[in-house]
Amino acid sequence: MQRRGFISLLLDSFFRWWWALITGLASLISLFILPDNIMINQAYFSILIIIISVLLFLCASTLYQGLSLYQNRLSAPKVIGSLNSKIYGGDIVFLIESSSIIIPGKIAEFRRFHNGVEVSFALVEFMEENSKGQLQAKPLWISPAHLHDFKLQKFSTSDITVDLLIQSRTLSDAKDSL
Repeated sequence: MQRRGFISLLLDSFFRWWWALITGLASLISLFILPDNIMINQAYFSILIIIISVLLFLCASTLYQGLSLYQNRLSAPKVIGSLNSKIYGGDIVFLIESSSIIIPGKIAEFRRFHNGVEVSFALVEFMEENSKGQLQAKPLWISPAHLHDFKLQKFSTSDITVDLLIQSRTLSDAKDSL
């Protein structure tokens, strides 16, 4: 996901759709619906209709974008792949897609199901966003048994869930093994 300003994200849909909808409809409405008892000429009435239409459409599109942002805030990041790379001083780099903005330096917990129970097995640090909009993360700690299973492909990256809230037990396990 590319990083954009919050205001531009909210108003983006408005400036994509507004021209066709507002100018066309507002002009037609103002020409045909002008009551006879109003003491204002058609030009002023047209301008008034356009201004009101622009403000209503701006409000509606901003509410729509805000609602979609609110709904997407809870979608969890997904691990989409891993690469063997020593770029960050380790052996593996994880590629993660997220609809929310995650700043570099944020630490997350990797979890997976093992024998029917979900267990945490790694702590990763988000390093940077690549040109494809994917986050690159380096492992800070991986449980040796789970790392062995991962290298033997007993589970794949699609089986990994990312939890941005780290449990104290995971921190304790990582501290004990480091």
